[in-house]
Order: sequence, then C-alpha cells, then structure tokens
Amino acid sequence: MTLAWFQNDELFRKLVAEGHKREEYVAARLREEGFNAWRTEKSVRQDVSEVPNYASEVDVEVEKYGGGTVGIEVKGSSDTFTCPMDDPRPHRIVTTKSSWDQCNRKPSAVLILSDHTGHILAISPASTRQHWRVWIGPDKVRGIERETYYRAARRYFRPFFVFCNALEQHCPREPLT
Repeated sequence: MTLAWFQNDELFRKLVAEGHKREEYVAARLREEGFNAWRTEKSVRQDVSEVPNYASEVDVEVEKYGGGTVGIEVKGSSDTFTCPMDDPRPHRIVTTKSSWDQCNRKPSAVLILSDHTGHILAISPASTRQHWRVWIGPDKVRGIERETYYRAARRYFRPFFVFCNALEQHCPREPLT
C-alpha cells in the first residue's frame, strides 16, 4: 500500500464512517427480510496503522439456527445497478487479496451495495472462490496506485432476494407481514 493511505487518518476515519452506514443499511435490509441481523460492534481504530489487527472482523452478523452467526462482509460501490445483469462491470472486485488472505474468519458472503440505487449484489465465497481471479489495479478512493484484488465475473453474483432465500437454509426467518 502507498504510504499516503497509511498516513491519511482523516480519509481513513471518513471511509470507516461511510462503511458503518453501509453496514447498518444492509443489516436493516436483512431485518426487513425477517432475519435477526445486526452490524457488528467494532472498536474504532485510532488510526489506519491498526487495520491489520482487525483483519478477521465481519461487518454484519445474522443469527443461525441452533446458535452462532453467519458473518457477512459489506462493500460499497459507486456504480449504478439493480441486479447482476445490469451491473456495468463484467468483472467486479470482491475484496483486496491482502484482507482476504489475512482473514481467519472468512465471511459467508460478500454483499456489494450500490451507493446510488441501494440495491445489493451477493457473492458466496464457498461456491465461487475457485472462480475468483487476482487483478491488480488502482484504488482511487484510497489513493493507492497499485492494489491487488480478488475479483469475479458478473455471472457469480446474485440478487439480494436470492441471497436471502439461500440464507434461510442456515438462519431463521420470521414470516413477513
């Protein structure tokens, strides 16, 4: 990573705050679908240098049958989409390679939230990880010239309602009224 990112605590705090809003939005959407879901409580890091200490945190948890939780990672996107078929990108970044490889507790799903439409795309690492490819490119938000990512083809992403139906196999869902 570029030193500028690690020295830019103001940008770091801004991105953390934006991430928390996205996470709460996704947790609320899951609750609307009848799941017991919440944004995980995280200690706010003092500065960006502490990021590696939090590599195994998930963003949202959903109560499972019989106890325990399903962990979900939430990512934001500045793209406009309502479903995988109208996603403007034929390949979408799932996560940075370093964050995934360092993570001890891998999330059960990665959800991509369109900041423009509020629609959510979902990808399941358990069934798609073998199809992820390494891609190197810039991170314009963080000002990093060269970041290494995992990305997947559009065909591996699912609409939010399909994700919710699959989640119901592992998590109790209250009937919608």
